[in-house]
Amino acid sequence: MNAIADIPLDKARLLLEVQLRERAAADAAFRARLLSDPHAAVTELLGFDPAPGVTFRVVEEGAGEAVLVLPRALAMDELPDALLDLASGGGRVNICKGDGWTVEKLERMGID
Repeated sequence: MNAIADIPLDKARLLLEVQLRERAAADAAFRARLLSDPHAAVTELLGFDPAPGVTFRVVEEGAGEAVLVLPRALAMDELPDALLDLASGGGRVNICKGDGWTVEKLERMGID
């Protein structure tokens, strides 16, 4: 296991969220794109569209506010069509870019 594609979708999502936050914190233009067109920003970060037909929504916390997002609980038999290819291995899942998207990064984040 040496690529993000080799990990479960929930852990891949966590890693993607961390990468998005890090990039947004370091790059004001990317942060603005992430807020105005999240799907395009995710596609830009990964180099391809990971989930055509899926709507991405980004919420910026305000002062004195904490936002908690609870993903909708999905049973494996009810994955959206856009994710079925990824889950079955039929879609493009090799999103390892050779720039830190590795198991070592997951381990540093405490994700095993």
